[in-house]
Parts: sequence; structure tokens; C-alpha cells
Amino acid sequence: MRHKLNAVSLKESSHITRELRTPLPIDVQEEYENGAYGQYDSKTLFYDIFLSPNSGCVVAIGPPLLNLKSELLPLEIKVNNQVITFSIDVNYKKLLVLKAKLKMPLSTPCKAVLKLNNGDEVDVDLHRPEAVIGDTLVTLQKNNEIRWIKDWIKYYRSHLGIKNFFIYDNNSENQSELIEALEGDATIVPWAFPHGVSYYHSNQFCQIGALNHFKLKYGERSIIYNFDIDELLICKNDLIKEQIQKGESLRFNNYLVPYLPVDKEMYSFSDFIMREKKPKNSAFKYTVHGTDKGLMNVHYFKKEKNILDKLLLKKKSYGRLVDIEDAYFLHYRGITTNWRTHHSDRLKDIKIDASNLVKDTSIVEVFEQSAEN
Repeated sequence: MRHKLNAVSLKESSHITRELRTPLPIDVQEEYENGAYGQYDSKTLFYDIFLSPNSGCVVAIGPPLLNLKSELLPLEIKVNNQVITFSIDVNYKKLLVLKAKLKMPLSTPCKAVLKLNNGDEVDVDLHRPEAVIGDTLVTLQKNNEIRWIKDWIKYYRSHLGIKNFFIYDNNSENQSELIEALEGDATIVPWAFPHGVSYYHSNQFCQIGALNHFKLKYGERSIIYNFDIDELLICKNDLIKEQIQKGESLRFNNYLVPYLPVDKEMYSFSDFIMREKKPKNSAFKYTVHGTDKGLMNVHYFKKEKNILDKLLLKKKSYGRLVDIEDAYFLHYRGITTNWRTHHSDRLKDIKIDASNLVKDTSIVEVFEQSAEN
């Protein structure tokens, strides 16, 4: 299944571009301009424009405004002779969400015209999105091996009973092959936007955009799992599974699984059974119900502020951290094309202290049980 986006970007001839949110050090800036550190999203205005699930308003989601505010706002959309102005719903450091409330219901699909403040007009095809029902695993990925993705799906379907898999593909070289290979197993959403400046997270918007796009457009009837292709969640206590199903917002700690050489060209998760003894205690992942108000960040769900939060002077509301004895996820250093491409020559030279590792066969057992069934 494939999904078309109403993406809007500044014209190549535009006299302005989005400035970096955080300036780079001089030496890094020079390397970046020479092609290092990836590509910053300087042109995208919106990833997508769509009707809200209840069709009461038009939603536009994109990277933060920054210096493009004067280029963008005020923003209008003409739909069936209705001309309505967008208002800001979310103005976050890495995300912008605008909403335009409709004066009367729409029959869809329908045509619309987006009118930017600079005089540009963009044709938009609006349709009512179909909500995804049931547990959904959502991730952004690029160029991972199809074998890994298939095993990732198989594991989560077997261990946690997840029904739906939404993979936002960041312009992989094998995207067509991926869509064909996963037909019937996963929904591929082509997400061909610049990922951002490597190692400078404040200048990366792409992943947060994908996560919140799913939540706003498709996720109101889903329990959303946020785990990457190289991450497998293990629930030791079935009570945690029940709490997830009740829609609780939960966070999970993790163990690093180092890359240890294996005697095969194409390895996968089951080939790595040694993990570090101590949990990482950072880079948590989480589950959240699609109706919860707030923002999906990469490592936490930021709940919308309420009166109690303000009274208790809470700056952030992340959800409950699950005891690591009950559940955790394994983070595989070897399950990433990035790692293999950019560091393959260094793998043999990495010093791993075996005394810091312990055997963990949790996933192997799940794969074996899945094969038996």
C-alpha cells in the first residue's frame, strides 16, 4: 500500500531558504558545505496537507517556520469556494502544524488551492484519510536490508501481536523493491525529505515529522509503537502488554547489542545473542495511544500541558518508565546499513570487553516459537 503526500516546497528560484536552527561551528560548516554531514531541509514548507480524520479542518504539517514565517503566513486555502485561513496549532522547535477550520463539510476527494503569503499558489488534492485500527509500529528508515525489515515485522507480530506496520521510507535506493517485497505486510510511505545535519539533532526535522504525520493523519484509533528497525522490544511481564493495550503511555529502557563478527554474509537479529550487562539509561523508546494529546519526539512522547502539570511545575511529561525487569528493548549495532557502510572497515578493530556482556536469547526463542507455529 502506498500513500501520496501533498508536499509543498519553496521554488528553486526562491530568494530565501530555511536557515539552520542551530548554527554550526566554523570547521563543521566548511565540511558541511563540501558535502559532509548530510543535507539540511532548507526548502520544505509542508510534508503533507490533508483533511483531519473527522474532516472538520484541513491540516498542514511541516518543519518549523524559523525565518520563513514571513514567506509562509498568513496562509489560506480555497476549498469548494470556501476561503479559510490557517492558524497555528503546534509551533514546536522541530515541527509546525497548522489547521484551517472548515465552514461546511466536504465531499471527498476534492480539489483545493493553497495560497502562500508570497503570492504562490499550489494545487492540492484533498481526501479523507482512513484511520488505522489496532496496534501500529511506526518508523523512519533508509536503505536497511529487506531481510532485516521482514524479521523485524515477524518478531513484533509474533511477540506483541502487532497488526499494522507503517514504514516511512527516507528515499531508499531499493524503495521499489521494498514496496514489492512487503506488499501485504507493511505500508510504505515515501518520505523523500532531507534527513538533516548528521550529529546535530537540533537541525534534524525529518523523523519527528514522520512520527507526528502518522499520529495526526492515521493514528487516532491506534496504539502506536515507536521503535526503529534495529530495535526489538521484549516484554518479560505480560502485565506490560496489558497496560500497552489499555493505551497507557509507557517508556522503555534498552541494552546495547554490540556487533560481534559472524561467519555469514547476511546476518540478522538471531545471530547476536550477547548484550551489555548494564542498561543504557538513555535514548528511551515508547508506546502511546493515538488519541493522547501531545507530540511524538524520537525518544519520548511530550504530553500536552494541563493545569496539573503547570501546578506541579513539570517542564516535561514523558509517560511512565517501565521497570527493566519487566520489559526492555535491544538495540543492535550491527543491524544498520549506515553502520556497515560507514564503519565496516573499523568493525574488526573495535575492542569489546567480554566481561561486560551477557547472553540474552529472548529473541531467538520468539523466532523459534514463531517458526513452530
